[in-house]
Amino acid sequence: MRKYPSSKGKYYRKTLLVILFAASIPGLLASLGIYWFAAGAIKDDMTELHRKQMEERAAGMDDLLGYLEQSIASWSLESSFGEDLKNMDFSLPANSNEMRNISQVLHIIHGSHPLISQVQLYIQHEKEPYLFNPQLTYLHEPKLQHEYENLLTRPERFMWSTQPTVLRGASQEGPAKKEPVIMLSHKIIGADGGSFGVLMVTLVPEKLLDQLMALTPYNEGSVFLLDENMKPMVSSNDGVEAEVFERSLREDILKTGQPSGSSIKEWRGVTYSVSYNTFDRLGEQWTYVAAAPMSVITSSVELISTIIFTISLPMLLAALFLSWIASRHIYSPVEQFVTLLRGNRQLESPGYAIDEFKLFEQEWQEISLESKALQLRLEEELPRIKESFLLQLVQGHLQAYSEKDIRERMKHYGWNVSDRKFTFIIVQLTGQSGTPSRFDIGEEGLAAFAAANIIEDTARDHLPQYSVLSFHNLMIGVLVIQPLEEVQQNGLQSFAEALTAAVSGTLRLAVTVTISQPTTLVRSLPNLFIEVNQAATLRLFRDENQIIDMNQEYVQWDEHAESGKNTNYPFALDREMTEAMRMGEQEKMELLVDEFLGEVSAGHEKEYWVQQCVLQLYGSMQYVILQTGIQPHQLFKGKNMYEQLSIIREPRMLSQWLKACVIHPYMEHLKKRTNIQMKRMVEETIRFVHLHYMHDISLDSCAHKVGTTPYTLSRLFKQVTGVNFVDYLTDYRVVRAKELLRTTNLKIHEIAEGVGYKHSYFNRIFKKYEGMTPSEYRDEWRAG
Repeated sequence: MRKYPSSKGKYYRKTLLVILFAASIPGLLASLGIYWFAAGAIKDDMTELHRKQMEERAAGMDDLLGYLEQSIASWSLESSFGEDLKNMDFSLPANSNEMRNISQVLHIIHGSHPLISQVQLYIQHEKEPYLFNPQLTYLHEPKLQHEYENLLTRPERFMWSTQPTVLRGASQEGPAKKEPVIMLSHKIIGADGGSFGVLMVTLVPEKLLDQLMALTPYNEGSVFLLDENMKPMVSSNDGVEAEVFERSLREDILKTGQPSGSSIKEWRGVTYSVSYNTFDRLGEQWTYVAAAPMSVITSSVELISTIIFTISLPMLLAALFLSWIASRHIYSPVEQFVTLLRGNRQLESPGYAIDEFKLFEQEWQEISLESKALQLRLEEELPRIKESFLLQLVQGHLQAYSEKDIRERMKHYGWNVSDRKFTFIIVQLTGQSGTPSRFDIGEEGLAAFAAANIIEDTARDHLPQYSVLSFHNLMIGVLVIQPLEEVQQNGLQSFAEALTAAVSGTLRLAVTVTISQPTTLVRSLPNLFIEVNQAATLRLFRDENQIIDMNQEYVQWDEHAESGKNTNYPFALDREMTEAMRMGEQEKMELLVDEFLGEVSAGHEKEYWVQQCVLQLYGSMQYVILQTGIQPHQLFKGKNMYEQLSIIREPRMLSQWLKACVIHPYMEHLKKRTNIQMKRMVEETIRFVHLHYMHDISLDSCAHKVGTTPYTLSRLFKQVTGVNFVDYLTDYRVVRAKELLRTTNLKIHEIAEGVGYKHSYFNRIFKKYEGMTPSEYRDEWRAG
């Protein structure tokens, strides 16, 4: 323990004074830093608020412009704008009514939308073009005519024009004035599909600017609209300073490369919240940008921070004084607590003060660590102790204990066994259920662990008191403890159905649930465990979920009790299997395994009968393995094959196990023996085919040549080359025929005889392989 060369009370009064004063310093620092934190938070909130307002207002502006587009498209179909206009002479009095109607329509269009500044109708007359503005004006100036003809000759039928064009003066005397405007144009289409006029609507810049200004929540700042080429169309500010600021914003937007976004921009000492977005206008993309200053918000935060600091300083001085007074009185209980913790222990060196707070910390840490360690060990060990106790109990290792002793131990472990009855349930995982299982051979422990967790969750919802035991062989036990007066059947049947659905649905494994008869004696649980295991073997050997309730359908141990039929072992299939193993016919062995399992498990056979038959079959297979000179212990690498076979409970897994664990290792061993000779026979056969393919050769002649039977040669040839002998011979002959068709002028029947075929048969074989006749193949090759 550390020592400090100072008087205890004096030292700690000073220490407490320093601590309390030091604790007051963060308040002063907090008041100084409130501006920075608040300002930063406001900046973030302002940016987000500005972005949302931009999206909402921009959507409204987009709807406004969209409504304008729809209106102009509808007005362009006005009956007054008929095809007669391009031939009508308005200088005649007879056409004065038509002229007034057109002017009236243009006035109506002008008043139909708040953004419209001017409406014009240009008609390309056969003699001289004229313009309604909204009064009739003849265009004599070539430059003015060219300006409107450009709109008429553009390929778009409906367009926005954002380039400098004639805005005013077309109907006035003197030269036309040019300035940047935003104009919406729609061609007037004739009956022949050609355009002979243009309806033009010019927007009011001031009103469009008012719509843009609504995108910023403050009067200060800058709002402007950019066309598809990022050139300004409308801006809220004038002057060189605003132009430089807007150019900087355009450069920032171009650098991001994004169609929308928001950011904070520092510009000449002012912080702006910048937001921008794009919207489509008749094939073009316009970009709107709004930059709102945030200094008007943060200025109020600066004032509040100053006020807080002014109020905090006197309070800090008062806190320092009160801390000095409190430190004089706070040490007394500390000293008493130290004396209590130290007990009779003396200081190692008199005159030195102990570090009380270190003592508090050390004692607290030691007590906490000991408590946590004991609690953790108890929580970890108790489930294992309870499971170990139950395993010993049901397996009959506690027969020396009395009923009272066992019940006392169960109470000690947390079970309530007073006035209770006990039922044992066995859950067996018996294989796949409808869909492929998630577990294969060798993963029994993992499957049992997963099933035990699922059963635990299911039991929690259905049973008041239970314990789950995993036997690690695809079998899980559940000890159910119920009150004596409780009706057992309905509750346990419901639980069995629920856990069957849960395990089968999650793990895709078939489940057999066996429910024992109830007992009131704990000492009778070992006998109950034996009975329920025996009853479980009476399940039907099928890939389906089954529930065996010993209270309803318990059947005595009699393999013929159900149907009275005489069940015989399939000796014929057993003999065929041994013969196939001696001949090394792997495919036949695998087919016989499936046929054997299908016959012994057909109908309503019990599990124990199927297992006995399979064990007998494995014994016959092992006898053949010994006859071939192979040691099963070495072949199967010391595995206990009978033990593995005894825990498999469904046909698919039995078939898979026999094929993967018995037939395949046996065949691999045989293949290693005959591999060299097999390759030599096949290679000699291939050489014989290459030399005599033009003659009438067969599998029999090749087998005679290499000194084996046709069946053996066919099997070896397929095993080595991957194809049948006939397919290989045919393919080689077709390849040679294709070579002769490409390189020689021999006739088709000569080529057929040259590769060992008759003419008519050769044509069929060649077309089957190549999709065309030999003549078509030769023609196609020469043409290419």
